[in-house]
Amino acid sequence: QFVTGSSGAGKSQYVYEELLRESAEHPEKQYLVIVPEQFTMQTQKEILQKSPVHGLLNVDILSFNRLAWRVFGETGGDSRPVLEDTGKTLVVQRVVSAQKKNLRVLGKSLSRQGAVEQMKSLISELMQYRINPQELSAWTEGSSPYFSDKIRDVQTVYQGFRDYIRDHYLTTEEVPELLCGVIGKSSLVKDSVVLLDGFTGFTPVQNLVVRELLALAEKVTVVVTLDGREDPWQTGGMHQLFYMSKRMIKDTAKLAEETHTELLPVRQAYSKGKGRFADNPELAFLEQNLFRYGNRVYRRTDQTENECSGIRLAEAADPSQEITFVAEQICRLVRERGYHYRDFAVVTGDLDSYAGKAERIFASAEIPYFLDQKKSVMTNQLVEFIRSVMDMMIRNYSYESVFRYLRSGLSDFTPEETDQLENYVLAAGIRGHKMYRETFVRQPKLDREDRMRRYNELREKFLQETEELHEGLHERMGTARRKSEALYRFLVKTRCQEKIKAEQEQFKAGKDLLSEREYSQIWAYVMGLLDKIVEVLGDEPMKLEDFRDVLESGFQEGRVGLIPPGEDQVTVGDIRRTRLGRIRVLFFVGVNEGIIPQPLAAGGVLSETDREELQKKNIELSPTAREEIYQQRFYLYLSMTKPQDLLYLSFSRTSGGGKAQMPSYLIGVAKKMFPDLEIRNLDADHPAGERLETPEGRKSLLFEGLSGMRKNLPSAEFRGLVRWMRESPEKSRELDRLLLASRSYRQNIGIGRVIAGKLYGMTLVNSVTRLEEFAGCPYRHFLDYGLGLQEREEFVFTAADFGTIMHEALEYFTRSLSRDHREWAALSGPERDALADTALENVLGNHSGLLYSTARNTAMVSRLRKMLRQTVWALQEQLKPGEFRPESAETSFSGRMRDARYFLEGGAQMKLTGRIDRVDECVQDGRHYLKIIDYKTGETRLDLTRLYHGLQLQLPVYMQAVLEEEQKKYPRESVEPGAMFYYHIRDPFIENAEPGMEKAALLKELRPDGLLRSENAIVRLFDRDLVSGASLVIPVSLNKGGEPSRNSASAAGEDFRALLAYTDREVKRLGSRMMCGETAVSPYRMGDQTACGYCPYRPVCQFDERLGDRYRQIRKEEKCAVLEKMRKAGDQEENQR
Repeated sequence: QFVTGSSGAGKSQYVYEELLRESAEHPEKQYLVIVPEQFTMQTQKEILQKSPVHGLLNVDILSFNRLAWRVFGETGGDSRPVLEDTGKTLVVQRVVSAQKKNLRVLGKSLSRQGAVEQMKSLISELMQYRINPQELSAWTEGSSPYFSDKIRDVQTVYQGFRDYIRDHYLTTEEVPELLCGVIGKSSLVKDSVVLLDGFTGFTPVQNLVVRELLALAEKVTVVVTLDGREDPWQTGGMHQLFYMSKRMIKDTAKLAEETHTELLPVRQAYSKGKGRFADNPELAFLEQNLFRYGNRVYRRTDQTENECSGIRLAEAADPSQEITFVAEQICRLVRERGYHYRDFAVVTGDLDSYAGKAERIFASAEIPYFLDQKKSVMTNQLVEFIRSVMDMMIRNYSYESVFRYLRSGLSDFTPEETDQLENYVLAAGIRGHKMYRETFVRQPKLDREDRMRRYNELREKFLQETEELHEGLHERMGTARRKSEALYRFLVKTRCQEKIKAEQEQFKAGKDLLSEREYSQIWAYVMGLLDKIVEVLGDEPMKLEDFRDVLESGFQEGRVGLIPPGEDQVTVGDIRRTRLGRIRVLFFVGVNEGIIPQPLAAGGVLSETDREELQKKNIELSPTAREEIYQQRFYLYLSMTKPQDLLYLSFSRTSGGGKAQMPSYLIGVAKKMFPDLEIRNLDADHPAGERLETPEGRKSLLFEGLSGMRKNLPSAEFRGLVRWMRESPEKSRELDRLLLASRSYRQNIGIGRVIAGKLYGMTLVNSVTRLEEFAGCPYRHFLDYGLGLQEREEFVFTAADFGTIMHEALEYFTRSLSRDHREWAALSGPERDALADTALENVLGNHSGLLYSTARNTAMVSRLRKMLRQTVWALQEQLKPGEFRPESAETSFSGRMRDARYFLEGGAQMKLTGRIDRVDECVQDGRHYLKIIDYKTGETRLDLTRLYHGLQLQLPVYMQAVLEEEQKKYPRESVEPGAMFYYHIRDPFIENAEPGMEKAALLKELRPDGLLRSENAIVRLFDRDLVSGASLVIPVSLNKGGEPSRNSASAAGEDFRALLAYTDREVKRLGSRMMCGETAVSPYRMGDQTACGYCPYRPVCQFDERLGDRYRQIRKEEKCAVLEKMRKAGDQEENQR
């Protein structure tokens, strides 16, 4: 007999009550309730709760598999062990390895990660649908050669799988068929009363069992979800909502006919005014009309008008905000309406994305929950430990693999030891097993010599821990058994079982029962996997990579079952798998496109096209993509009609990874059915009263309040939250910490003159770079030079190394010319290139360890050679049309220049240090004109606005130093600035140059940047050929009157002197501020550039505009405006004197 009814009509309640009544009246009879495997516990609980005596003497709640083992236990079934999914995967892996050469299509693809699991799944599917290997031959008739070859490959692997397990193992798919062979002998089943509930259809092997039950049982009742208005015997098309239910009725009725079983009239459990939605017209309307034809619209009446709608829609910024909102609503409803936690459920189509957020936020809000998800072992600490050490062995001890292993948590290395070793390995470029076996000798630049002993102690400890495993896994002709034994010895040696047990006890002490249960099972799981590998693959020779793949396959299949830790808890689950009991409120989260409907599983051995071709041949397999979409719709209907009081549908605008996403079509369906329904935007409509319900919400309000305090605008909610936190000693301490952290360094108290003197010394030895850093943000300067924080040294070739080599090569080049009394401008092309190559070869000797450490770095040498040749060519071309000649290279002005000392406020002194890359000189009419050049490998451009604010002082400070030094050499002659330039060492891309003009176009791109004198006579000292237009060698263009244009990088002599005088004052001012102990978190912003852009200390200062922090704004100004401000500053100082 079929018992039908729509979702919420009370079908299960109706049949369970009848079953309990009959079982009490007929204690001699056996009653069997058969449900899907994942529903057995919930069903048992429901029936026990309904039982008057809360006990079941003659009622058994079983799944098909549990029924089989009960019958086998009674009748003596097959004694072969069942091969679970992990074992199947290992067998398939073995068959694939053996048959790889014979697989014409799938040979290569089955080497991909996860491909063996896909083949295992296909074999399980074939067995589930009772298709044997021989039948696959018929699939190729009339098919393309490619499809035929693929099916033959599947047949080869499937046959190999069946041959291997024959006489050794059973599979779960074979169990129902074996059950049918002995079920007739079972007294448990014979003349019993059977109830089948919770199924949406039966697979072919399940139908075999149903057929036997129909033949043997006294009565079989099948509960089917079907609208009472539907005709159960009219199957209709698969697009209809209840197609699956009608097909199940049709197939089961056919089995009844074949077994000559009497078919009783269909009973309906639908009765208007009763059932789940008797007091909820909106949810009743949803159930009666969802996914039906007719497009009916819900209209409120006086009787249904109330302030509490049965359906709510919400829009969140991201999944975290969604789950936070759910937690707030649960807390509110528990507090205001007296709901129990068991009255709530949260479901989604993407449990993997939402599970972690639900765990974190619910735990924070102290909401008891059960995550209905068999947890993958892949994230377990022990599994990660094994995977990391295997990765290390295969990747030959690469940096990433070594420290993945050491940080996995089960190594005997402490975090401090791991940090120490990692710092050394990065700085010394240790890579590969061979380098770990040899004594460490390469000393990092920033390290002390006495620390090398410590590094070698750590190296020896590391080898002692891993070397035995290395040898065991790399054994020639090693078998699966030998490798498994080596891994087992390693796990014992590192005391992993003890460590996992200790973790389990910690979880128990912290009342994290789910993690405790996970860790209580994981050691046994790993040992079982190793045993299974030895049992299945045994003495078969195996490469290390293949052994790793076998372990990976086993871990990917691994799941630990978690039992609900309590009775009163929120269920968090999947719309398809999770069985929900009687719930009052359902939160359906993640109702987004791409999640609802769920995307179809990508890939697989058989493509969707393959399956459609098989369907045309009437070959029944798992549902096609089209069928799957309609089935998903039915599961959506079942989920959305579960709650008795409230249904929340929510979606988010962005994914957890920040990717924009759209709401699902389901939101539109709900809006059409309920036009009065408003979508609540949680950004705009999120009252503080709700946010106070959870720690996440309170933290958000607290941060907003702290931001308001900085603006002197604290909200009433913030003040109330502060009062509430003050009532609890623990929360009050937490509040004090937050308040202190939010304002301590923001008060910009500084460290004071005394401490600054102790940190920096009363004679401040300073560089221009350090002054510029202080001007950018005093706090960064304090961390860098006061506390001496450093980024970790790494043995890698960086842009800075590139710049260093080019600087040294250019210095060598210039000094060679000076030593040999040769003129740069007079060199021939071959002479210039040969000298550049010699310079580079000499310099590379100092960097050979780094440059030749990798193939990529070695390839950098040819690029360096090309760049250096091009650079000296361009510098030579820039000298040829002018009168300037190189005077010195890499000139240091630190110790030699008495005037490089500055007297600061408070009696402190500052001595500037620095090296000037190149100084050129021209003597004309008794005047000495100087040009300085600073080589840059970046894109630094002279910006007078940045100079004015102390952010770019290098060129004017260097120019002032050179002028003073030159004046001492020629005290009776005039020494004047000519130009200060940056030369950018680069290889520009030239396009659309006129034929024959390529070199001129390149030279124009390589012009220096900076500032030179604008007087015509001085401009011609740089480019005597310039009459009009743009120069190819200096950043100047002449207008029609022969004067430098407004856009030229030039300034008159008096402006140049005003700039140098202003720089001198700015240097003193910055030095005085340093020595006063200024440490303000005060980064600048100029356009899209900020001091925070490349700052390594952001995690330290935690500068955050969202919390009220503000940049020091600098407005970009024109050159003439900046020079005018500099002149005025100088005039003002003169007047004050």
